Amino acid sequence: MPPEKRLTERDLQLLEAVIKCGVISSKQAQEIYGVDNYHYKRISKLIDRGYLIRTGRHIQATPLGAKVFCEISGQEDNLTPVRIREPWQRKQKENVARIYFGLKNWHFMTSREIKKEKGISNSAFINCYVSNNGKGYAVYMLSSDPKKSTVRGIKSELDRLIEHGISKAIIFCPKPESMRKFGTYSGRSINELLLLPFPFGLNLLNSMESLNQIIQNKFHGFIPSNRPFADYEKGNTLVSVLIYNDLVKKEHLADYLSYTKKREGREIIIACLESQAAQFAAQFPGVKQHVIPDPKESDQNASNAS
Repeated sequence: MPPEKRLTERDLQLLEAVIKCGVISSKQAQEIYGVDNYHYKRISKLIDRGYLIRTGRHIQATPLGAKVFCEISGQEDNLTPVRIREPWQRKQKENVARIYFGLKNWHFMTSREIKKEKGISNSAFINCYVSNNGKGYAVYMLSSDPKKSTVRGIKSELDRLIEHGISKAIIFCPKPESMRKFGTYSGRSINELLLLPFPFGLNLLNSMESLNQIIQNKFHGFIPSNRPFADYEKGNTLVSVLIYNDLVKKEHLADYLSYTKKREGREIIIACLESQAAQFAAQFPGVKQHVIPDPKESDQNASNAS
């Protein structure tokens, strides 16, 4: 046990997670401490010292907790807890925490951090920013039943992200209705827009390297394609990888199938997951598919931590 007043490294990790995400759950706190029930004792200590507060099943940082964390860690001294005024904000912050804990080997930046670094308006919708292997994505979290005005606002914001040096984004959707309401995207400022179910999309991103390797092995001998709707090509065949449900790529593919394919006469193959095959068959009737198994849930906390 650490001395009564000393903060352990894991205490600091907990404070950092709570300050960055706004709220976290007890299950997520357990992931930090890694020992059954020990996290309850440490949380109680930090609450007693005035560093944390508990709101139902959520844990939040206090201004004192943020101040102490900054002093010990050497972080900027103006780091303050996220203000949460409405219940829906707490649910949204909980989902941001699931991204923070659920994405493995990805760099995570809070909305405040990316807005400050890129000069984005404080009122912007962006919820966080994640990057891996040199690719960074602005991340947006839709509600289960998003308003039309919210969807319009996000799409308008996507069109302006290029002004801040961001050309890729992820839209997480907790319900099929969220995906339906977001619909399509025809803007040209974003060159990659992944519309993903939540939380399964976290597992897709965690499995991205292995999934890409499976596709490359299947299409051995193919070369990267410079077509905006295709990833690989060989001879008369073009392969479009739609595993990550890239709306920009799908828009380009639809245009090609409507206006160019008949003239060129090239074969198109869509590479997708088993769970996506029916959807893409309906969207792109008559297009050949190469279907691979869905990745297994490699991180139960990505889907169950709440």
